[in-house]
Amino acid sequence: MKLNPRDPEALTNRGLAHLKRGALDKSIEDYNTALWLDPRLAAALYGRAVAKRKVGDAEGAAADLASGRAINPTIAEEFSPFGIE
Repeated sequence: MKLNPRDPEALTNRGLAHLKRGALDKSIEDYNTALWLDPRLAAALYGRAVAKRKVGDAEGAAADLASGRAINPTIAEEFSPFGIE
């Protein structure tokens, strides 16, 4: 099955898969595209925050985390089962 490049939810899910396997640049790229399509995706903001933190972009990570929490205050708790921080 091929990913629909215009589906922000699918891109967010693939971003998470890249994040979990350590492909941080690919993860950030998918999250960027998902957020370009739908800037209010808290999951994409949170995932991108984690990826940015892992590549050393603490300021970008903090901004994304704040934006994600403004949309969904429990986003961090919702991500806890995925085993990423």
